[in-house]
Amino acid sequence: MSKEIAYSDEIGAVVITYSGQAPAAMVQSAIQAAYQLAVEKESKRFLVDCSKMEPGGGSTLDIYDLAGMFEQFPEIRKYKDAIILPPIPEGAEDLKFFETTARNRGFNVRVFTDRQAAIDWLAE
Repeated sequence: MSKEIAYSDEIGAVVITYSGQAPAAMVQSAIQAAYQLAVEKESKRFLVDCSKMEPGGGSTLDIYDLAGMFEQFPEIRKYKDAIILPPIPEGAEDLKFFETTARNRGFNVRVFTDRQAAIDWLAE
């Protein structure tokens, strides 16, 4: 399990890249660090690359709680979060569930199978 967080000047977004399993605590810390970087860079865009993520990092309740965690960040509903799905169906289903729970709370989150489509959506 690993995560990388960096700002991409090319796409004007904070990029979070996961590989392996991503336990809920690791994802929570990544979200906090990514938000701080976004504030620092004055960006309201996140590209979350889960294409190398493996399923099994958390329970359904963990995934549900992650979407609720966003509520602690000021003006987070003005942000866009594009998530690139992993090719493994179980992992993709977990992230689709996250998208649904986040969108139901009013957050601008979308999942994509294609990196360029995610980047294009962020640029809109």
